[in-house]
Amino acid sequence: MIDFEKCYNVSLWKSKNESNINDFSYNISHSGEWVVCAVHLFPIGIDVEKVGKLHLDIAERYFTEEENRDLLDKSKDEQLSYFFDLWSRIQISCKCESR
Repeated sequence: MIDFEKCYNVSLWKSKNESNINDFSYNISHSGEWVVCAVHLFPIGIDVEKVGKLHLDIAERYFTEEENRDLLDKSKDEQLSYFFDLWSRIQISCKCESR
């Protein structure tokens, strides 16, 4: 576990109403050459995805019926972007809820 009080100036993290540096949440994601981090006082999730090929098997397993229909109704040019948008939203939701 990172000891934030030793690594950072704790006063930068504390607000007038905050008494403990441990009262915050963070989340990290990486893909390809990208790394992102989000920090907040409440549970938070973040995701970054390197856009690759369309994974219809993942869509079928994790997307709702409506999302799958919407995905398949899109033009080939729009499907990839739509897939990764939905996939990132699922990842963010799972991370935020610690699933």
